[in-house]
Amino acid sequence: MAGAIGTAVFYYVEKAVYDLVASLPSDTTTSADSFFVKYLETVSFNAAYLVSIVPQHVLNAVFCYGMDTINTRRKYWSTLIGTYSALGFTLALSTIINILLIQGLRVKKDSALGLTLGAGAVLNYVLLTYIINDDEKGDKQAKIE
Repeated sequence: MAGAIGTAVFYYVEKAVYDLVASLPSDTTTSADSFFVKYLETVSFNAAYLVSIVPQHVLNAVFCYGMDTINTRRKYWSTLIGTYSALGFTLALSTIINILLIQGLRVKKDSALGLTLGAGAVLNYVLLTYIINDDEKGDKQAKIE
């Protein structure tokens, strides 16, 4: 459930960023503007991915790991930073894998995206479970001391 809602959030954020950047005038004068237009798909995908991590973090607490994983300010920020670390790592790795699949192995774009998203979802779950469990262990240790 968390993944489905998070994916919907990502989709709409990506569409909004894509439309915003696509609406830039075609006679862009700054190098930043021309970069955004030239790499429109990459810019919109990465921006949406990074923005959607915040709601995904809360959705994971609600549907997967329990609200007690974010019920204090320290836990919230600790797990949010962990979520950014895990999903940022997955974003970088999935970009490389996607390039290798499309350019190296000549896999079609949609198939490569499906494979990359599937592998990324599994990796995200494993990494986030480790981060949440590690944070909870640290919490228990702090209570003992």
